[in-house]
Amino acid sequence: MKILLKTFAALLVLGISPLYSQAQNIEDEEARDIQTLMHTLDVDIVAFQFLLGKIDSAEKSDREQLFYRQDQRVFKILADYDTLASQVAGLPEG
Repeated sequence: MKILLKTFAALLVLGISPLYSQAQNIEDEEARDIQTLMHTLDVDIVAFQFLLGKIDSAEKSDREQLFYRQDQRVFKILADYDTLASQVAGLPEG
């Protein structure tokens, strides 16, 4: 499970990287929204990775609560990633 979650976090980071260059070429409000969402995703992924480390070192009695928080973060990251993908798909090509 731990390896799967770390792989998930790495894939999200790799998936976001190409979107930066596309969003940087556009200078309107939509691009700023996309850049803000990418920054939010970066912060959320770092927080998710930190949480994974806390779970590893947590006492057994605290792990259930941390697993719940982990699930919440994953769902938020996935929802934000879906929003980002939709916004990028709507950008003009070029």
